[in-house]
Amino acid sequence: MAEWPGVQSVRLVRDGAPERNGLGAIRRVKLLGLTLDEEVVRWDPPHRFDYVIIKGLPVRHLGKLELTEEGDETTLTWRITLASRVPLLAALVLWRLRAGLPAALAVAATRMKSHS
Repeated sequence: MAEWPGVQSVRLVRDGAPERNGLGAIRRVKLLGLTLDEEVVRWDPPHRFDYVIIKGLPVRHLGKLELTEEGDETTLTWRITLASRVPLLAALVLWRLRAGLPAALAVAATRMKSHS
């Protein structure tokens, strides 16, 4: 993730289990002038992991990443659920995410291809 466009740094704040980046891990992500803490709330390698942003965003953010094998290809499905009590705030955050995610996913795809 640290190689993704706009990400300045990623640091493990709390180890997860059974792996360091597994269930319960908290990572501090610095990107685009923001500092976010995300916690891993589901860990099922190599198929799925879910996280919540617990600090740094004015909305509730739940991300679910799932990898599915299809023949000799792998499909990544990344679902993000946003909620806010402030009208239109979640829509604004979603707009910003949609602007940056294509470049981030391109980097992830390149890394996945290099590891296959």
